[in-house]
Amino acid sequence: MLNHMERKRNSSFELLRIVAMLAIVGHHLIVRNVDPVTVVPGQVSQLLIEVFFNPVGRIGVAVFIGITAWFSSASPGSLKSSLRKIWMLNAQVTFYSLAYFVAFGLMSPDGVTFRSFIQALFPLLFGTWWFPTAFAVYMVLLPFFLTGFKALGKGSHKMLCVIAVILFGVLAYFPTLSLMAQAMSLVGDFFVITIVVTYARWYVGVDGLRERRRGLALLLILGVVSIAVCFIAGRAEIPVISRIAQAYYDAAFLQPASIISLSIAIPLVLLAAGHEPWCSTLINRIASLAFGVYLITDYAPIYPYLWGGLLSLSSLARYSPCVIACGLSVVLVFASACAIDCVRAGLFSRFLNRRLATLFDVVWSYLSKGERMHTMS
Repeated sequence: MLNHMERKRNSSFELLRIVAMLAIVGHHLIVRNVDPVTVVPGQVSQLLIEVFFNPVGRIGVAVFIGITAWFSSASPGSLKSSLRKIWMLNAQVTFYSLAYFVAFGLMSPDGVTFRSFIQALFPLLFGTWWFPTAFAVYMVLLPFFLTGFKALGKGSHKMLCVIAVILFGVLAYFPTLSLMAQAMSLVGDFFVITIVVTYARWYVGVDGLRERRRGLALLLILGVVSIAVCFIAGRAEIPVISRIAQAYYDAAFLQPASIISLSIAIPLVLLAAGHEPWCSTLINRIASLAFGVYLITDYAPIYPYLWGGLLSLSSLARYSPCVIACGLSVVLVFASACAIDCVRAGLFSRFLNRRLATLFDVVWSYLSKGERMHTMS
């Protein structure tokens, strides 16, 4: 019989987490590689890489945020619960930050400085990995935004969805309005996704999503086709059209809330939400290691070692078709990183998780007590 934790975790979402992380690793295979895509022979192979590998990283990020928004909107939430998640996330991030600091310090002792040690000790503050830092800010603000979104009501919330998608997803990347994109931070993108997902959960509901499966699937297909169309049109040297198409292809590459990213990520999240709940212990276990895969594979100093040599595009281009070789490489890297993080997770579960949770409760109780005394005075 499944325990309570397994019953709570819908494997549709957990499988989607795995797919999203595979997409992120596939994106890194291309953008972090020591070789450019042009070393891959054949225009068809290059097109497939540009469509199915290059821009999908931010779409994977959008999927992760969409899943977080879906579950967070199920209950009001609290600042305490958000800070607890950040506390536990910080422990995992710091573990890998210090591990890499020690490893590269042994390889190159001259590069070890007091500043580099402090950066390794506080990776969230110094943005060693951009996503954990942005996600921590998002989680701090999320309970307050959810309260505000809920108070809007259906009509105003729908209007907010339309405005947010147009401003952040469409106008921000229109070439003549490019300055607007500079004001659109990744945290802002996270909240655009949150606005849309919370509207779907509160006012469409699971049953409504099931009735809209075909529409969501069509939107998903159109999103994928749009990537190919924008990539091809962007290089066709058609006046005005090529510039616009290239801008939206680049937006899918860079921003989770671009219109193409939204048209793929949001249907994926909502299709998973509308699917009948099911549970697989194996899927759930692998999904729990996904964040560790990101931390292991997206550390800047490791890029030449990981994405060079056998995994360089020039090496993978020797195999035909190259796209399949790239896909198998992504799966291999994902599986290897999962194995490493499984060891980390075992150590945390045995020695650290309970102590971290207890320490957080002590700190929170102390801070809450001080705040209550200040209010009373």
